[in-house]
Amino acid sequence: MNWLLSGLLCVLLVEVVRRLPFAGIVSAILDTVGRSIRLVGAPRISDHWKEIAMGAYARTTFAQTFRLGLAIALVIGIALALILGLDWVAPGFAAFMWSWMGIGWTLFFATLWYQAQQRWLRPRPETQVADNGYGAADRVLYQLALDSPSVANFAFKLDQRLVGARAVDRSREQHIFVSGLARSGTTILMRRFHATGEFRSLTYRDMPFALAPEAWRRLSSPWHKEGQLAERAHGDRIEVDFDSPESLDEIFWRVFDGPSYIRSTHLVPHEADEILTQQYRAYVNAILYASRPPKHRYLCKNNNNILRLPTIRRAFPNALLLVSFREPLDHAGSLLRMHRNFLAQQAADPFVKAYMSWLGHHEFGGDHRPFRFRSGSAAEAAPETLDYWLCRWIDAYQYLEQNLPEGAMLVCYELLCDDRRVWASLAERAGLAASASSHMAFSRSTRHADEASFDPDRVKSARLLYGRLRERALKAIEAG
Repeated sequence: MNWLLSGLLCVLLVEVVRRLPFAGIVSAILDTVGRSIRLVGAPRISDHWKEIAMGAYARTTFAQTFRLGLAIALVIGIALALILGLDWVAPGFAAFMWSWMGIGWTLFFATLWYQAQQRWLRPRPETQVADNGYGAADRVLYQLALDSPSVANFAFKLDQRLVGARAVDRSREQHIFVSGLARSGTTILMRRFHATGEFRSLTYRDMPFALAPEAWRRLSSPWHKEGQLAERAHGDRIEVDFDSPESLDEIFWRVFDGPSYIRSTHLVPHEADEILTQQYRAYVNAILYASRPPKHRYLCKNNNNILRLPTIRRAFPNALLLVSFREPLDHAGSLLRMHRNFLAQQAADPFVKAYMSWLGHHEFGGDHRPFRFRSGSAAEAAPETLDYWLCRWIDAYQYLEQNLPEGAMLVCYELLCDDRRVWASLAERAGLAASASSHMAFSRSTRHADEASFDPDRVKSARLLYGRLRERALKAIEAG
């Protein structure tokens, strides 16, 4: 058993090392050292300028050496976390790894795996396209970073120690948290705020170590690539690249308190304790510190936050909490289409299902787990029906109608599209000009659900609720 587990450990660590920029860091250090040697022997450069240049080279070498040390520490930390975790599963594994037999075997197998990767297992470009842009090595790294609580916890603690007191406490700033059921317009609303340039959000560039934004930035920034805009997996005409903001901070809640609200078949309201709430404040501070230049305001879109709005309000008392909603029948139709879309994607590629679960996204697909706000509010229909998704809409917004925390604001997507006063009011509340990011327009969907496909009583209940929410949202806009 120890031989098999150590082989698995070697595979994981080799893939981590291959994905980290070791070669680039060492190359940069050697290049700087070479420049320094040539400078010292250059007869046409005065000692004054040599002194200035050598100081710059020394700073560059120190920075690159720091990155190298950080990368080595990350690998060692991951290795220790995995060894201890496997020792818990198979007692005696750690002792085997510290023995000469274990050390010799792991060095041999790691070398063998690396050579195999270089010669036979390197993915071809056409297979990377077929794999949704994630090659075999990417998938191993993502699983290691996101599916292992010990690795995620280590990455978070490493980042917190790295940032330390340099991250300013921003808990009193007016951050923005956008939430609501999926497909209610949360993404386009978040992107409109993000386009103003006033906010820092987690982006795809922060993956897969989203819990360590500063450490990952330092490691990866010299080798950043420019991504091309491409339609996201939802197939909803929203294009994304590496720098697009995304709902990624649910990873924090899942890793550190998942069992409190994630059940095997559903999700329940989540109230974090004060220790975890303070930890989340520190995480947001680190995210803001990791931007260059550092930002003061955080922008988060997280649909699961409707389960924990009181916690968000307690953590950030001056934050602007926005909860969006759509016309219920059209919304239910959109949810059903997206559920079918992700069922098909996950059947074709199981990694998609695992990836969504690692992010804490259970809204659609094979790992769908609905929000359950009250005991006994289980589904009355199958997820392949429109009535099921209309029930989800009614349950969620009945709960929100009665439990919105003080200062939270409802945003009706139809009003947002049709009435310019809505965005102007939101921008004013956020301290922005009404013309901010005006190049991004809100537009209604042209696809409408057939009312005849729904239960009439549910339609009546949903429309009455929608009317009350819409009136409440409109009064908030008119109140200014």
